[in-house]
Amino acid sequence: MQDYPLTLHHILWRVERLFARKQVATKSAGGVHRYTYGEMAGRVKRLANALRRLGVKEGDRVATLAWNNYRHLELYYAVPCMGAVLHTLNLRLSPDQLAFIANDAGDSVIVVDETLRPLLDKFVDRVPSVRRVIVLNDEYEWLLAAEEPDFAWPELDERAAAAMCYTSGTTGHPKGVVYTHRSTFLHTMAILQTTVMAVDEHDTILPMVPMFHANAWGLPYAAGMAGANFVFPDRWMGDADAILELAQSERATILAGVPTIWVGVLQKLGERALPDVRQIICGGSAVPRSLIEAYEARGMTLLQAWGMTEMSPLGSISRARSWHGERAMDARATQGPPVPCVEWRIADLATGAELPWDGEAFGEEAPTEIFGEIDHGDRVLEEVRHKQPRLAAREHAGRRGHAIRPAANRDDVLDLRHLLGNAVRLGRDILQHLDVERFRGVLGADTHVLEVRVGLVLGEDCDGFAVGERGRREREGSQDGCDAQRLHVSLPFCCPGGPPGYCLKNSITGFPRPDVEPDGEQDDDAGDQRLP
Repeated sequence: MQDYPLTLHHILWRVERLFARKQVATKSAGGVHRYTYGEMAGRVKRLANALRRLGVKEGDRVATLAWNNYRHLELYYAVPCMGAVLHTLNLRLSPDQLAFIANDAGDSVIVVDETLRPLLDKFVDRVPSVRRVIVLNDEYEWLLAAEEPDFAWPELDERAAAAMCYTSGTTGHPKGVVYTHRSTFLHTMAILQTTVMAVDEHDTILPMVPMFHANAWGLPYAAGMAGANFVFPDRWMGDADAILELAQSERATILAGVPTIWVGVLQKLGERALPDVRQIICGGSAVPRSLIEAYEARGMTLLQAWGMTEMSPLGSISRARSWHGERAMDARATQGPPVPCVEWRIADLATGAELPWDGEAFGEEAPTEIFGEIDHGDRVLEEVRHKQPRLAAREHAGRRGHAIRPAANRDDVLDLRHLLGNAVRLGRDILQHLDVERFRGVLGADTHVLEVRVGLVLGEDCDGFAVGERGRREREGSQDGCDAQRLHVSLPFCCPGGPPGYCLKNSITGFPRPDVEPDGEQDDDAGDQRLP
C-alpha cells in the first residue's frame, strides 16, 4: 500500500484520472447545466490559479455563500487542494450572525451566488478582512477563462485545515469547527462502506442537504472518490416538484436531505414510486417511523443518519443488521450504530462514570451531552474548535448549548430520546440564544429560555419595536406530555429589544422543548414553516 498523506488531492486525482467521463448536472432557470468530471477537473485548476493570482495563499480562508451547484463543487476541491481553507457560510443565518462568523474566521475572499448577493451586501462591509468578492456569474467565468487548466498542487500535511463550518445550535454566537484533510478523507472512506451510505460508481446522487453547512454530509467528496454522478438542485433544493423532476429525469439512485423534504416529496409522490432510487439518506432531525415505512411501501429504503458539525458530520446510520429479523424496523427507527472511525461511550456528565449499554440508562439527573456522554475524547475538543480553548466536558456543554439524553441498547445502536437546545426557527431564519433571551419577558419570567418554543412569524413591515397589548394567558392543554401556555394578543406587536424584523403575531406558545433538531443543529432545508 502506498504511503502518502491523506489529503483531498487523492480524491481529485481519482475524479480526473479514473472518472473523467462521469457527469455533474445542475438545475438552472433555463434547464439543466451538464458537464463531465474531466471538464470539472480542468476548471478546478483554473480556479486555483485565479485564487492564487488574487493573493490567496495556504491557510487563507475562502468563504462561500452559495447553493448546491457545480460551481460550488469546484470550490469544494480547488480551495482545500491549493492549501487554503474552504469556509461555507450558512445562508439561513441572519446578516448579524454571518458578519460575526466571517470576522471570526478571518475570511479573505467571499464567493457568492448571484441570487444571494443581496444577503451578502447586508454584512460584507462589516468584515474588514475581506479583500475580494467574487460573484458566481460571468465574473467567475471570466476569472477562470484567463487562467491555464493546470496547477502544481502543493504538498500538504494531512492534518492541515481543509474546511471549516460554524454550528447553528450553540449558546451565544455560532462556534467554528475546522476539518482537516485527514478527517475528511477518513470520513469519505467511512461513508463509502456498504454498511453506511454504500456509494459506488454506478450511483447518481441528488443531495438536498445543503453544501453551505457541514460539508453536505461529505457527499461531494464521496461522489468524487467513488466516481458517482452528481445532480444538483441549485436554489430549488426545497422544491418537492423540482426534486421529483430531477430524480426522474436524471435517474437518481441516492437522495439525501432532512425529514421535512421527504414529507413534502411523499405528498407529491402519492402512491407512485421512483424506480431508480435505491436509498434515501435522511438526517438533521429524528425520522418518524411512519415516514420510513411509507417509503419502504414504495420500494425505497429510507435510512436514518445522525451526526454533528464537529464529526465531519456523520456519526451513525441506521441499517438493520443480520440478527434483527422481525425487529428490523425497530432498529431502523433508532439512530443506529457508529460508523467506521467513530467510537463513543455513554456516561454521566456529573461524574464521568460510564453507563451501561442497556437502553435504560439516560443520566436523568445529570443530562448527557455530546462531548461527555457521547464521548469522542479530549483530542476532539482540542482540535476541531476554531479559536476555542481546550474544554472540559462540563464547560463544553455550556458552550455548546444543548444536552442530549442518549441510550445505547444491546444492539449497540444509539437511541436519542431527548434534546434541550436554545435556538428556534423563524421561517427560514434561526434565532440563537441571545435573541431568544430577549423574548423571554413576553412569555413570562417563569419560562426558562431553554424551554421556549415560540410561534413567531417574520414581520414584513416591522422595522421598529412598539410594545403591543399582551392580553390574557391561559392553559392550552399539552403537547408531547408537556403543559403548554398560549399568550393571546389582540394586536400584532414586536418584542421590545428583540432582533430586528421579527413580529409576534396573534399568539405565542411556550413548550418545555424547543424546535431544534436532535443533533443540536437546525433543519437547514425545512423551508418556510410556522412553528406550532
